[in-house]
Amino acid sequence: MKSTIFMIVIGACAVAFISGCASTQQFVALPNQTQSIEDSTKGRIYVFRQGLYGSGERTRVRDGSLKIGYIGPDSFLCWERPPGKTTVFADVYFRYADTIVEMPEELDIEAGKVYYLRAALPKKEQMFSFSDDTNQLDNLSRLGDAEGEGILKKSSPPPPAIPKAK
Repeated sequence: MKSTIFMIVIGACAVAFISGCASTQQFVALPNQTQSIEDSTKGRIYVFRQGLYGSGERTRVRDGSLKIGYIGPDSFLCWERPPGKTTVFADVYFRYADTIVEMPEELDIEAGKVYYLRAALPKKEQMFSFSDDTNQLDNLSRLGDAEGEGILKKSSPPPPAIPKAK
């Protein structure tokens, strides 16, 4: 009897732990990861999220107004886009503060180049330290190539996208 109750408690804890973790989902096509860049007329962007802090919070990633996907801990999103200026956003909804935090990073994309960004979730104490009323923090930062390539090797790609029904 005691072992049955123990197994039920362990199972419930496992379900609670798994359901509390944010998952990664990419809405746009994932470029071929065996090539440094798939279309040489475009630039490639990676957005990483490392660590388990805020593991229950999904980070929404946008390229301007285009929704790229959601990123969970220790994973990445990747896409290619035409050259030109853009702003990449990593947005997080924090339940405990009932607010959405935007983390923007401006990029000037060049054809054939790869850009690496790290989204660091704001700590609770940062939630109320906005410099103005925009709810923006500078927790999305550009990485150098060597650091970005190193993180890429340790990060999980998004699962294959589920095709939409026609």
